[in-house]
Formats: sequence, C-alpha cells, structure tokens
Amino acid sequence: MAFLLTKYLKTIVVFPLFFLNLIPLNFLPIIAEESISKLGVEYLDRNLDLDYILDHGDAIEIIIDKEAQFNTNFIIDSNGTITLPRLNRVYVAGLTINELKDILNQKYKEFLVDPNCTIKVTKYRPVKIILKGEVNKPGIYNLSRSGNSANVIPTIFDVLQKADGITIYSDLENIEIIRKDSITNGGGKKRTTINFLEVFSSGDLKNNLPLNDGDIVIVKKNKTPALQQIRSALETNLNPDTLNVMVSGRVNDPGLKSVYGSPSLNEVITIAGGTKTLKGKITFIRFDQSGRIIKRKFRYKPNSRSGSYENPFVKNNDMIFVGKSSFNVATEVISETTSPFTGLFSIYGLVKAITD
Repeated sequence: MAFLLTKYLKTIVVFPLFFLNLIPLNFLPIIAEESISKLGVEYLDRNLDLDYILDHGDAIEIIIDKEAQFNTNFIIDSNGTITLPRLNRVYVAGLTINELKDILNQKYKEFLVDPNCTIKVTKYRPVKIILKGEVNKPGIYNLSRSGNSANVIPTIFDVLQKADGITIYSDLENIEIIRKDSITNGGGKKRTTINFLEVFSSGDLKNNLPLNDGDIVIVKKNKTPALQQIRSALETNLNPDTLNVMVSGRVNDPGLKSVYGSPSLNEVITIAGGTKTLKGKITFIRFDQSGRIIKRKFRYKPNSRSGSYENPFVKNNDMIFVGKSSFNVATEVISETTSPFTGLFSIYGLVKAITD
C-alpha cells in the first residue's frame, strides 16, 4: 500500500476574541502554525477515544478528583465551550481527551492537591464527511455513530454507499483521505492514500477505514473503465442494485426503465424493446456531478463498443431520446419527465440545453 507524505498547509486556529476574557492565558493550548508528519493507515485505524478530537455537539463526562466532588456532565456548545467548576467558561473544541485531561490537571492544581481528571465521551456528535471525486453523488454527508455507547464508527464503505456508490471510472486503488491532526502533533492536516479495492478483491477490511468528523475523502478517476469494480460493488451492496434511465422516442417500449448494474446505452435500448424503423439520431442527456447538462447526438450504432462515445455506460437519471428532433425532445421533457428527473435541473435550463 502506498502512503503519501506531504507538507501540510499552515493551520490557523482562531479563538474568538471574547473567549480571551473567559480563559486564563496559561490555560490556552499552544498551537503550532505548521505540521509536517507522516501518516499511515495504522494511525487512521485507531479507534481510541483518547485520540478523538472534541467539538461542539459532543457530550462528555469529567471527573475532576478522586472523591468525585466535581463530577459533572457537559455538552460542548456551538461556541466550543463548557462551564467548569471554579474555572467557569472554557474553550475545549479542538482538543483530544488526553490534551484536555492534561490541561485540566495542570489548572486544577490551583485548587486541589492532586487532581486526576478522567474524561469520557458519553454522546458523540454526527460525523460530517466531505466526499469528492468519482462517485455517483459527491457532497457533504452526515453519518451517525451507532451501537452500544455509539462505538460503531462510520467507514469509507458507509460514505460511498450513502453517495449511491462508485462509477466505472472510480480509482479504488488510490482513495485519498485528508484528516485534521491534533494540537499536540502540531495541528494542520494529515493525508494518506489507501487501496480500497483490496476490500473487494481479498476481503481485507483493514482498508475500510473508520472516518472522523471533518474528514475529506477523494475518489480519483481512472482513465479507463473498470467494470469488475462495479460488479464487486453490486455484490457487496455498495452500489444500488438498479439505475433509473428514461428511454423515449422510436423504441418499442418507451418509458422509465430500472436497469441492473451499469449497462451501456445500446443495452438499455434493447431493454426498451429495440428501435423502430426510420429511427433517426439519438439524443443522450446526462446530469454531471456539478449539475451541468451533458448532451450528445449521434447515429445509433448497435455494434459500437461498450463505453465508447456512441455507446456510453449509463448512469442513474440518464435520458435517451431515439429519433426525435430537438423540438420534440424538449416538448417530451416538459410533458413526460417526472420523478426522479424533475428537480435535477430547471425545465427551462434543460430545454435550452437540448435545443441549443
């Protein structure tokens, strides 16, 4: 497995000015401007609560002394603060449990002979993941921790499944993960590249890494299609079983088709009963990941290679119009296009893209 060692961008951690009045200066953590460190899979695979970086929405229990005189439960508020006995309101977001424990032990020496704080998370905030690249629905996803004590952490598989899975061009051997580093390690970002394909090929789940809140997952693009990936994805329910494709015009059985796997345009036309005589050109329409409309117009070639320009592999919500003029296609979009296609793009924008 290849690991990527990078120089991380400068990290500026901003404490709102009014917090300076809430926290003694010697209580503020020391923050490094730059972090250069090596990250391997073994780091990302650690599930220890001690490495968990706290933020707003987390509920924590803090036991400050052995006699449990100051046992208290807290929820970190939207400002990243909690209110502690004798210390009042303090900023804790961005600290790991170990870091917070060390700072509190140091600070409570002003009030206690031998403070020995213990801290645990009693309720975790949702895990927000930014997913980019060659997946069916890139975007920002909120995933919940589940199970007893919320110790079941979302994984790469979970966020890919949430995004309706991978495409035939996904490069599963080079999925990049970018993660926040702790203040103790200098802050900044860490990154690694993993071979997620091994999860399918060998069943080795160590590369199905658990994800942390704020992680960025980037699925890179292959230059050539990898159909075996899609087959594996379907077998493991990573991708939905079926895709919705609209087929209209001079075919024997037009309408919305639910197709299995990742068939080509010609295969979908066959599913729609094949073309009629005097069929004319095909208008192929797709919504890309950025919301733009991709339009192709070409002659029907039943022997075209799968994945070629005239016979592309279809994706969810593709539209295929056989033997229709631009005007008739636009009219049909208005009269026949229904869910799940409505809402993907404005009717005006769609008609304009077709008729241009």
